[in-house]
Amino acid sequence: MIYCLVCGAKTRNIVPPMDNRVRAVCTQCDYIHYENPKNIVGIIASFNNRVLLCKRNTEPRKNYWTVPAGFMENEETLLEGAQREAFEEVGIKPQTSNLFMAYSVPHISQVHFYFHTKLKDDKTKIGEEINDVMFADHDEIPWNDLAFNSIRVLLKKFLISESVCSGETVLSQNTRSQSYCLKKSRTTISLVASEEANIDSLK
Repeated sequence: MIYCLVCGAKTRNIVPPMDNRVRAVCTQCDYIHYENPKNIVGIIASFNNRVLLCKRNTEPRKNYWTVPAGFMENEETLLEGAQREAFEEVGIKPQTSNLFMAYSVPHISQVHFYFHTKLKDDKTKIGEEINDVMFADHDEIPWNDLAFNSIRVLLKKFLISESVCSGETVLSQNTRSQSYCLKKSRTTISLVASEEANIDSLK
């Protein structure tokens, strides 16, 4: 940032008092501009053991596959944001969803939250940001044409959890990634936790 958001004066990059990071600080009113990670929220929607994928119609990674997701807006919850994105991109109306996975992408300062929704049917309505949709099982997923590594990790974790968590309450731990899968009452929650909550360390 070059100019102050409050008064318009120039800023300088310094470490403010009682801080330990360089910030853009106004040279006139001393306003401190903090830059914090952005939240990405999305939905993993499944129907008849297949996952809903959508092809991006915007850059970056136009014409590559992903799941419905986007930036969280102000004044909405994580779930509200995820459901909004799913409705805007593929026409999925809000329905029962549970947190499946959360992880950090530190090299671009993002934190991702994905919720799992079991759809009642395979009806979709493509929005402007999407140009195609598909329901795919493991073998049908276009692994080489996924938009981001984070989506590849997400889908792999989801498919593993679906095969491991088969009805009863199950708690499984992968000692390398510290990923957990909890299935209770036909609901799956999977979280990436501890020091490995970093998408760059997951394959």
